[in-house]
Amino acid sequence: MLSSARVLSSAKSTVSSHRFQVLKSNQPLGSPDFAAALPQRKHRSVRVGASLSRNTDPVRWTQSTLAGLLAAGLLSAGSLRPLSASAAVSMAAAVDPKSVPTTKLNSGFDIPVIGWGTFGANDDLGTKATHTALAAGYRFIDTGVTYGNEGAIGKALKEELSSGKIKREDLFICSKLWSDQHSESGAYNAVKGSLKALNVDYIDLYLIHWPVTDKTGDKFTPPTEETWKGLERAVDEGLVKSIGLSNYSPEKIEPWIKDARIKPAVNQVEVHAHFRNARVREFAKANNIHVTAYSPLSSPANVKDMGMDMPNLMEDKTVLELAKKYNKSPTQVLLRWGIQNGNSVIPKSASAEHQQANINIFDFELSAEDQQKLSSFSYQAKCITGEGFGYSEKGPWHTYEELWNEPEPAQQPRPS
Repeated sequence: MLSSARVLSSAKSTVSSHRFQVLKSNQPLGSPDFAAALPQRKHRSVRVGASLSRNTDPVRWTQSTLAGLLAAGLLSAGSLRPLSASAAVSMAAAVDPKSVPTTKLNSGFDIPVIGWGTFGANDDLGTKATHTALAAGYRFIDTGVTYGNEGAIGKALKEELSSGKIKREDLFICSKLWSDQHSESGAYNAVKGSLKALNVDYIDLYLIHWPVTDKTGDKFTPPTEETWKGLERAVDEGLVKSIGLSNYSPEKIEPWIKDARIKPAVNQVEVHAHFRNARVREFAKANNIHVTAYSPLSSPANVKDMGMDMPNLMEDKTVLELAKKYNKSPTQVLLRWGIQNGNSVIPKSASAEHQQANINIFDFELSAEDQQKLSSFSYQAKCITGEGFGYSEKGPWHTYEELWNEPEPAQQPRPS
């Protein structure tokens, strides 16, 4: 019997990026076949494949997640049958795009309930990751002008569409207006710029990224009504199918929505089990606005990079218990929770393995009781606060409360 320390020690061993190192471990998903260490950014992760009737997808666990499983008693260090790397990779099956459910927007168009978040996938990586996302079964691709990857994505889209493997009408492309183009002409011209970069004739959904304008370096209250008219013009001309918002509080929508000729179809905001964002979601539901959830896993990589002291949602004991119960990874359980809340979710990853694992969530359903467990976490805090670019000393929003129209959560104890 191996100790957890030995399992983690083995995982930390140097591994070639082209080879798997077979380890011994036991039962994170019920009956896994192997665990293998792979480089992942600045740390290593343990990758587990399971030969189960309900789950044949490879799953990656960070060392800290594995440690959490061991500590919680949900994983015991033991023996596994080694599996070759080629066999492990072949276990990952693409999802039939037609099997991915959609939701009808108030514009009359359908939006898939899961999309690929492209933030951080730039240049050649962005092009490659677009190809692998499409191969995995994604048809909803979420980008934005400020991500700097519309061109990289557009290169892949051109190749895929030219090959005839994918039809334009099968795709759902979303991009976002950045804060330096908040005006009627600025918004309209930004749409045309995105069309050119993405190599498409129309965009399915175009959002105002933040309720903040920054044209000359000095920030001021954004003319949302004026900017919105530019997006309405883009809809009128067939350049965009649906338009919407991102990071807007109810208070920043109410003053003008009643007079808008075209109503916002979507509000894209942060939603995950550690930040349910119930107030925004309830307002959206009451006004027939669909919610697209970014950071549906609470963005652990961003939290670490920004030095924020926040718990890793994927290591929560309840999440780990449900992962074991459903023979799924913590990631898959949390994404399923988001979808069953009525949201679309857009997990981001440039890894083909992660992309495939993230979209393989349609062969199980959380019970009402388990859904409620994940909806009951007392710890609630944003990962993306907007500090520095959403609110700052320059304004117009000087504080968290001014930007989001709600008090900043007080420091909270970590979940036990």
